[in-house]
Order: sequence, then C-alpha cells, then structure tokens
Amino acid sequence: MINLTKNQKENLADILEGTNFSHANKDSVIKYYCVDGSELDETELQLYIDNFDLITPARTEACKRIDEQLQKALGNPVNESYSRVEQDTFPYQRLEAEAWLKDNSALTPTIDQIAESRGVTRDVQISKITAKTDYLTNLTNTNIGKAQGLKDKVKASSDLDFINSINFEA
Repeated sequence: MINLTKNQKENLADILEGTNFSHANKDSVIKYYCVDGSELDETELQLYIDNFDLITPARTEACKRIDEQLQKALGNPVNESYSRVEQDTFPYQRLEAEAWLKDNSALTPTIDQIAESRGVTRDVQISKITAKTDYLTNLTNTNIGKAQGLKDKVKASSDLDFINSINFEA
C-alpha cells in the first residue's frame, strides 16, 4: 500500500506528470504501472513519491506570481495618470531637472518647452517634476522591498499551503 501525505494526495497528478508512472483506480484499488504496462512495485513508487519535491516548483511559481503582481501594481500609478507620449519624456525631464538643480545654468530644453506651453515658470515645472519623481521613486522602492520580503518568506518556508497562497498587494 502506498502511503501519501495530504499534500502528496492533492498533488499526485503533478508528482506523476512527466514520469514513467501512471495509475488506475479499479474497484477502489489503485494500481500503478510503468509505461511498458507492467505493474509497478509499490516500494519503488513510494520511494519516488517520498522524494518528490513539491516545495521547489511551488516556490518558483510563487516568486514569479509576486513579480507579476509587483509589475502590475507599479505600472498602474503612471499608466493611469499619464499618456505614453508624456511618459516617454520622463527620463529627459528628470535628467534636465537634476542637472538644473545642480547648476541652474544647465540647459533644460524639454522642461522649458513644457513649462512655457503650460504657462508656468521653469522653477515651478522643475518643482513638479521633482515631487513626482520622488513620489514614484518612493512608491517603487517601497513596493520592491515588500515584494523582496515576500519572496524571502517564500524561500524560507516549507509550508506548501503558505507558499501557494502568498500574494503581493501594493
């Protein structure tokens, strides 16, 4: 008789997937077979099941899920507030603002055009850019830290239910 833990029972199909083993349930008796059709020795199957690692693939999937949820969360504040065209100018605006803050004689052509069209001064526009850049940097860094902390917990855990249920929330 094969002895299975709760997790092994729940994941038996995953454990046997991609192996040379199959099983059939006939008259409430489960028999295990090799690919060649011969009945499998229960000791061999028990050894395989006992040594099968459910945790590593679950950890990999949980970390991938956390990364996807992080990416989705970080994309939202910018994508919902700014057009793609405007977002494409952010690196230039940030670099010009940083240069001007270090040396107020630095050229700021992108900022100058935006400020003039907006009807504000360069100082006001740079102040807005700096505030938004700081906000987005802090938001990004905080959420990256949260995601890394969750992944640390996943990597340290051997609790399959915990690993399978963990999610990132911004």
